Amino acid sequence: MRILLLTHAFNSLTQRLAAELKERGHETSVEFDIADSVTEEAVALFQPALIIAPYLRRAIPESIWSRHVCLIVHPGIVGDRGPSALDWAIENQETEWGVTVLQAQAEMDAGPVWASVTFTMREARKSSLYRHEVTQAASQAVLLALQRFDSGDFVPQAQAAIAARGCQRALMTQAEGSSVITENIFENRYMHAQELVRMGANIKLDGRRAVVRGRTALSAAAVLASDLRASASLVLAVGAVISVFSVTLVTIYGQTRILYAISKDGLISPVFKKVS
Repeated sequence: MRILLLTHAFNSLTQRLAAELKERGHETSVEFDIADSVTEEAVALFQPALIIAPYLRRAIPESIWSRHVCLIVHPGIVGDRGPSALDWAIENQETEWGVTVLQAQAEMDAGPVWASVTFTMREARKSSLYRHEVTQAASQAVLLALQRFDSGDFVPQAQAAIAARGCQRALMTQAEGSSVITENIFENRYMHAQELVRMGANIKLDGRRAVVRGRTALSAAAVLASDLRASASLVLAVGAVISVFSVTLVTIYGQTRILYAISKDGLISPVFKKVS
């Protein structure tokens, strides 16, 4: 099979996948994703049957994913979305993490799932986890996804019914209708829900389930972030406040990073302060 590896850099994971695919008799080509025009030209010249993206820093252009099956290798468990997935896992002291192979669509990391492999987390630096557990899981997941793609009759799993992670809860407050979240990993993941309620969100908790009803207007409030992933959820909520030109004061407890909110007009503003 002709497979194009679309990547930001020829890192250890990309090298591993290139070797694995070549060993199995696939014809591969590696293209660095630096601009839409460059990627479009590479696809036109190579004419791949499948595009695999093991390491990207930007979205695949619609001109490509709308015409070709593009599989994204996401270093997170099923339902996790967004950048710095492994960083989140380390910060939140997750005991189990994984790699998900999903199909590129308009919404980032929201496409149907072709394969996923989980692994046990260990105390180690991010670089070590990436070179070992993540790379091994990614190799297994990609080969499984490739097998399913080659069968011609596999239907990838839509993510609509998959439990969302913390960063999506703030977005759900701005969506029409009701959203139901089920948390099966960390029993205290909802600690920041009350903080979103302070800003006007309609969230009801029932054990491991949270029901978010929208759309609700958010307003300024003093809130407290309990963990880094919760902080990101509140950043998104603050972004909604900023977009209607309100002002809020947010303090992170026990965090060591300054987080930023992005308003609809493209302005990036620091809204979280470090505290000792």
